Amino acid sequence: MRQVTKLVMGEGIRYDSKAYGWPENCYFLKGTKVGPTDDILKLMELGRECEDNWGRDHGKILFVYVSVSVQI
Repeated sequence: MRQVTKLVMGEGIRYDSKAYGWPENCYFLKGTKVGPTDDILKLMELGRECEDNWGRDHGKILFVYVSVSVQI
């Protein structure tokens, strides 16, 4: 739930893993507040773009957090 709060507040989230993590200062949706009226398909597309640019999200945390945050 902590990561969902970060999306709702516009802080963005990072995929932080020693083996596969994203480069420093790479955040998903930093500066964008996510809410229940947002287009979940568009947010998932943005998540895929982040993976294409910074590396795959092995835990699929982005899609889980986007789904939960839009439903709140």
